[in-house]
Amino acid sequence: ISLGLVGSEMCIRDRLRRGELDAALAAAQGLLQKAPNAASSHELIGRVHLARNELPLARAAFEKALSLDARLLVAVASLAEIDLRSSQPQAALQRAEAFAKAEPGNYSGLLLLADVRRQTGASPDLERDALTRAVAAAKDEPSPRLRLIGFHAGRKQFSAARTAAQEAVAAIPNDVQIIEALGQVQLATGDVHQALTTFRSITSID
Repeated sequence: ISLGLVGSEMCIRDRLRRGELDAALAAAQGLLQKAPNAASSHELIGRVHLARNELPLARAAFEKALSLDARLLVAVASLAEIDLRSSQPQAALQRAEAFAKAEPGNYSGLLLLADVRRQTGASPDLERDALTRAVAAAKDEPSPRLRLIGFHAGRKQFSAARTAAQEAVAAIPNDVQIIEALGQVQLATGDVHQALTTFRSITSID
């Protein structure tokens, strides 16, 4: 994609952030004319329609984006959001599961699956399964590990949360967020002295 198109995409995203939806739509339509075969063009116009609550138009744009790039996770996630907003939870779940099956090494897809499972009222065991698979798919990425720690802590499963946090620190020893998460779990279990030691260790990180 050319630098000019990249600039156009950034302009559209900026207008979306500012809530300038009419200007964003006009810019997205202009981008689509310049690059009709780029999945990102259709994804962006879908994002504008979604912000305008024009769900049928947004769905069509995201589906077109996926027809051009089946691995475009942001389009999958947006379609799942539309499914949920349209009271079609099973469609959202099937969509997320299909992507995770097709891209088992994509940890972001597995995090999406965990989100959709939670939002559709699936068993917590299924949400945990998706998070565990995300950790396994990207052992050096903090976000899946933080999500797994938070999953256990949110259910007051502090022993499991502590184990997940300790494993995370061992795998990614200098990540401040992970160290903070371990300290928070230690505090929650009443291990104040160890928590203070953990928090102080952050100051030694370069």
